[in-house]
Amino acid sequence: MSNIETSSVESAPNPLAVDLTTLTVAGLRKLTSNRGIGSGGWRVSATRDQLIQALTLGHIPTPAPAPAPAPAPASYSPAPQVPASSSVTPDRPAPLLEFPEVDNSFVVAPHIAELLEVVVKIPNGKIRNVLLTGPAGCGKTELARHGAATSKGPFFQFSMPLYREPLDLFGEKHVADGKTFFLPSRFIQAVETPNAIILADEINRVTPLLANGLLPLLDHRKEVFVEGLNRIVKVAENVTFFATANIGVQFTGTFRIDEALASRFPYRVEVTYLDRDAESQLLETRCGITCEDAMMLATVAETIRSKAASFGGTLSHAIGTREMIAAGWLVAGGMSTGKALTHTVVPIFDADGAESSERAQVLQTIQLVCGL
Repeated sequence: MSNIETSSVESAPNPLAVDLTTLTVAGLRKLTSNRGIGSGGWRVSATRDQLIQALTLGHIPTPAPAPAPAPAPASYSPAPQVPASSSVTPDRPAPLLEFPEVDNSFVVAPHIAELLEVVVKIPNGKIRNVLLTGPAGCGKTELARHGAATSKGPFFQFSMPLYREPLDLFGEKHVADGKTFFLPSRFIQAVETPNAIILADEINRVTPLLANGLLPLLDHRKEVFVEGLNRIVKVAENVTFFATANIGVQFTGTFRIDEALASRFPYRVEVTYLDRDAESQLLETRCGITCEDAMMLATVAETIRSKAASFGGTLSHAIGTREMIAAGWLVAGGMSTGKALTHTVVPIFDADGAESSERAQVLQTIQLVCGL
């Protein structure tokens, strides 16, 4: 190898190491130009093949391995790793699963209890979505929770008005150290939890854009591609979806449930008010009040509902079991039924019109049934 010319300078005891496997074209040209690399380093004049041969035979020094970094102090705590790009997504901590207990005070009509029992047994992979409609405060949300309690599945509840577009529901973008990444939401965790009962509360208060994002999860496909995660999210085994909706012109801020979304909920339950005996039993059991007080509250509720406009009466709206339970807790605290109703039910009604106002009619009903 006479055509390999090398010279070293004594002032440079550690000549520059040359690793041909990492050289660029420009580096090779620099070597072959006989200009050398670095002050006092090696000067090489050869073709590429000759350089490789020289390296193989050991004529050109190869780089020494880099020294291992010093061990970190015992108190050192590694910094959180930030994903290199948005395609790498860290996971949220595993969700704390909620398993509701059966509320013995909750009253469910036999035909509704039968439906819930059968729906959760529909074979895996088939549509098992239930839409609960009815007046406000009559137990729609509680019914979904009851379904989870009786089926012993983990329960996830999502207030749908809080979400405006699919990105809000599926996850959120984060930025750290100049890097962006997409963190999956609790909703995705719920969808991917086997045997889960998922409640989409007030589903007719979501925008059409968000409703469209739900369709693939609710139909036979049971999956949706989430761009932020760069993967397909699939509904886990034996997941049941419930949704609630208050339907009527009296409910503002709602959207009409279009046919595409409605068709994804083939099982419907119209939840309505309890009759007087059933509501009295619920109030007595849940609030711990006497049978007499519970019956008076239930009688007032039934009378007001009979006078509501939807029943051909003179009042613009009815009252729900929610208001009656609130009154029941006041009674349990030592307040009379009449006074309890003046703090819960009476303020709901308009006082315009003096003695002929809706509020006056309600007060008269309370006085006749309970006294004040």
